[in-house]
Amino acid sequence: MTAGLDAALLHALAVEPGSAAAGLALFFTRFGDAGPRFLIVLLLAALIGWRRGLRRAGLFLAIVAGGALLVLLLKSAIGRPRPDLLPHQDIVRSASMPSGHAANNLIVWLAAARLWSPAWGWTAAALALALAIGLSRVMLSVHWPSDVAAGWAIGLLWVAGCLRLARRG
Repeated sequence: MTAGLDAALLHALAVEPGSAAAGLALFFTRFGDAGPRFLIVLLLAALIGWRRGLRRAGLFLAIVAGGALLVLLLKSAIGRPRPDLLPHQDIVRSASMPSGHAANNLIVWLAAARLWSPAWGWTAAALALALAIGLSRVMLSVHWPSDVAAGWAIGLLWVAGCLRLARRG
């Protein structure tokens, strides 16, 4: 059902290998990779713990770890192949749906923003960063646009649900 739209959007958003746009997309992709994200999570947890309390830092780590596990389980269960319409501009080894970059980065940045401050500016910045990282995956032709949209939706629902449960408890 979304195959035609996915293909059209992939072609529209894909960037020329070696171009400035490809360099920018690779920058956001690398920033959102698991290695840097792991270090960022540790730093954010320490900052949240120091300024907002250990309970919030623990909640942040639980949201991030649980979300990462959820994404891995969904990727394994769905098993959607990567797009093959254009050459991949990044090395990929896992299934395509949902986008781990889109989901995990949205989870990290949105959870950090909401646990750091109720100010919506932090949330807007977190969402903008997650948007850039997710779009970079389509620009590099390693994800279908619907994979990225699914990743964002999963991340948003996960963080919102976890924070709602935490407020109740």
